[in-house]
Amino acid sequence: MTDPVPTTIPQSRSTARGSVVALRYAIEARIGKGWIGAVYLASDMHAGGRAVALKILREDRIDAERENGLKMEYAT
Repeated sequence: MTDPVPTTIPQSRSTARGSVVALRYAIEARIGKGWIGAVYLASDMHAGGRAVALKILREDRIDAERENGLKMEYAT
């Protein structure tokens, strides 16, 4: 199992149902949205379709300090 890592994607990339992120996660539905990004229910295509929560950060709202803080949050 790999460690979850925050993923940033260009705002122009689709996060509609069925879209694939990072050649691995198939978006099922948006389950939350906030200032820094959104959380999606997705299927991990490398783990037999296992359901995962995928947090996608807005590029215009993330900087190196926030990214490092999120990586530390995910590691705990």
